[in-house]
Amino acid sequence: MPAQPALTEIDALIDRVNKRLKTTVLRYAHDVQSFHRTSTGSLAYDLALGGGWPLNVWNEIIGLESHGKTVMALKTIAAAQSVDPAHRTLWIASEDFNVPWSETLGVDTTRLVLAETNLMEDAYDIMIEGLDSKLFDAIVLDSYPALVPKDELEAVMGDWQVGLGARLTNKLMRKSSPAQRREPGERDCLCLIVNQWRDKVGVMFGDPAPRPAARGRTSPTSPASRWPERGSSRARPSQRWVRSSRSGP
Repeated sequence: MPAQPALTEIDALIDRVNKRLKTTVLRYAHDVQSFHRTSTGSLAYDLALGGGWPLNVWNEIIGLESHGKTVMALKTIAAAQSVDPAHRTLWIASEDFNVPWSETLGVDTTRLVLAETNLMEDAYDIMIEGLDSKLFDAIVLDSYPALVPKDELEAVMGDWQVGLGARLTNKLMRKSSPAQRREPGERDCLCLIVNQWRDKVGVMFGDPAPRPAARGRTSPTSPASRWPERGSSRARPSQRWVRSSRSGP
């Protein structure tokens, strides 16, 4: 059986690679911090998610129109602000932002930076820059369906644009991953996207409700909060539920 390398040799390799790449790429597994979480503002949803939203990963609230998705995002920010006086939020508003209603829900708008744009490229660049700066404790996009890719905005109405938003969103997931990493001692960041179901035309079998932005966002986005389930629960909000693919501490 070949001899195992000494720990000092492994330490030297870790130090050499990290210095060459000018970032911490190699480390021992016990030095990796587990997911920290923040409250959703609702005890029931905190329990359903295994302790609240996980930080430093993308989270998604998705559901039908006018079912309280933005309210949930605002309640999350209000809950975080109530326990942390230094909490700062970057809110990407691709739709109108209602200041009086936000303050009614408990949000301190003096600690919320608002970016009003519905151009997808600008919104995503602002989000990545906000993550890179590490100045914000929460970044919220409200909402994805209202964003418009630049090529689609500049094209005439008759032009057929396929998958522009999905490709840009998948690129956002890949590019934002390094910016989401936090070293021990650095402030965590809640990353939250508000989304909305769409309907496929002519579907006879399977789920007729696709998740906007394609499947490329399924892996990096966790958990997904469905708000509420489709069908009969449209008129029965008590049947709302949350699915988390990363339950537990």
